[in-house]
Amino acid sequence: MALTIKVLANGRVPDTLGDPVYSPSSATPAKVAIVKIWRFTNTSGGAVVLNAYFQKGGDDFDPLKARHILARDVLIPPGHSVIDDLDLTLGPGDGIYADASAGDVVDVVVSGMERDA
Repeated sequence: MALTIKVLANGRVPDTLGDPVYSPSSATPAKVAIVKIWRFTNTSGGAVVLNAYFQKGGDDFDPLKARHILARDVLIPPGHSVIDDLDLTLGPGDGIYADASAGDVVDVVVSGMERDA
């Protein structure tokens, strides 16, 4: 069970909730993770509203199961970033989800540690 420090995910935040931004694998070998820091950067020329959530147990996003992990409706000015460095532990299939008021203009990078469950 080696512990791997790495970029867990990078990509763009969609304008609708669906697939997680990051989720440890629940397939064999299942993974667990500690997210150490995540960054959301607005690459557009206008302000963007962002919401980010943690959901235990994976599956599709479910507003009844999900919990905000940033303040609700965070406003990110053009060219600015929101950075959170509070640790978040995730088990196999848990997920981090996010959506923005404009799709494909907010970059996301999730860094941390992952190991076999």
